[in-house]
Amino acid sequence: MHMLIAKFLVQVLDQAIQSSGRDDDWTALAVPGQRTGDLTARLPDGAIVPFSTVEDVLAAAVLTHPAPLVVEIVSQNWQDDYLIKLAEYETLGIPEYWIVDYQGLGGTRYIGHPKQPTLSVYSLVEGEYQVSLFRAGDRIKSPMFPDLVLSAEAVFAAGQPRYLRSRQG
Repeated sequence: MHMLIAKFLVQVLDQAIQSSGRDDDWTALAVPGQRTGDLTARLPDGAIVPFSTVEDVLAAAVLTHPAPLVVEIVSQNWQDDYLIKLAEYETLGIPEYWIVDYQGLGGTRYIGHPKQPTLSVYSLVEGEYQVSLFRAGDRIKSPMFPDLVLSAEAVFAAGQPRYLRSRQG
């Protein structure tokens, strides 16, 4: 499920980049590393990468400057995404950070009560992240892509193999 959601979001972000007219400046990639310190880097599930840095990413597999947007998909070690990576990306100045918690694993202080699948969009405002939570049929609101038409449910459903989606249908 994890990889299917990542693939889906990279495709959606590429479409959003094209629709916004920024396709000469940016592209969306799966799993580029993001340097977070002198000796540390994270491997997000997706990121928007400026074309000016693509050669560096291909050579070193790591972005050395903050990505405009980073996506993490939550797994069993949800604390990493909500605590460690959140703080690192905020300090680094990444303007937008999406956490896709398709299983509702995060702590209730992050995804609310009752726990349920949640997509969190953290937006950098005056150096601090502000969060918006999206569930089920909620339309995701992205400050970077205000015209984006995407529901949280569509993101969660992307994790289901096609044969399972057609059976539910």
